[in-house]
Amino acid sequence: MSQEKKIECVNRFIALANEMTAEGDSPPAVVSSGLMMACAVYSTYVVTGNDGALRESGVEKLTKLFGDELRSCRREK
Repeated sequence: MSQEKKIECVNRFIALANEMTAEGDSPPAVVSSGLMMACAVYSTYVVTGNDGALRESGVEKLTKLFGDELRSCRREK
């Protein structure tokens, strides 16, 4: 995965979140929760395909991946 492409995707999602918050009817916590749910749904698709059934091993895999991303964000701050 290209780090440059990844950062581009991150910036687009942040811009969309900021736009949604600026519209005034969605507080940042609601937008954040919506992004997390969307990420979980899409990540489930990436791991399971169209089957949509995420087994416990898949939950553990995604939990580790999310944790790795959070630690990465913390290091970059």
